[in-house]
Amino acid sequence: MEDSTSELIRSVIGQEIDRWFSEQGDWLMENILSGCDETDSFENIYSRMVLNSIITSVKMAADIAISFLIKAGISEPKNEEELRRLLMSVVK
Repeated sequence: MEDSTSELIRSVIGQEIDRWFSEQGDWLMENILSGCDETDSFENIYSRMVLNSIITSVKMAADIAISFLIKAGISEPKNEEELRRLLMSVVK
């Protein structure tokens, strides 16, 4: 792949990630704080937030990747079962 093409791809992906964060900021905060209670110890809150952050980042990465594939016309799953099969084939 040419350097200019690689740079363009990185730029587009960066813009998509920025767009996603600006649109999903509230959702992101809710997910990171999910399960935290003001009566929890700081250690429990921090542990929960780290776990929630990992889970949320995986969901975000999958959402962005799937959006790119669909927008590029590479993939268009017809149902949930087909989508699961496509995702799991990538993981294997």
